[in-house]
Amino acid sequence: SLVATGSVDGSVYMLELCAGLSTMQQNEKSSVNQMLERESKREKNLEARAKELRVKEKRAAEQASHANSGDADGKVPWEERQQEIEGEFWKLVGEADATEQ
Repeated sequence: SLVATGSVDGSVYMLELCAGLSTMQQNEKSSVNQMLERESKREKNLEARAKELRVKEKRAAEQASHANSGDADGKVPWEERQQEIEGEFWKLVGEADATEQ
């Protein structure tokens, strides 16, 4: 059997193949089909696993963001800051009232 191959520069090469490479073995077709099916299943399993990991990471990130947005009292940082500012305000107002009297 002869095989012609070409290259990018336009060269064409003729190759002679031995009988082992040019004739199909008895179970070669079924073996190749089985191999392709195995690889197809493997690829689907890997894609499913990758999707599961992405979903798991997304959930973990959401939980972490919810955990970081509030402390044990369930207050978010801006609520804490608002309370601090109000406390300072009333402290200053109380001092101003005390100096006026």
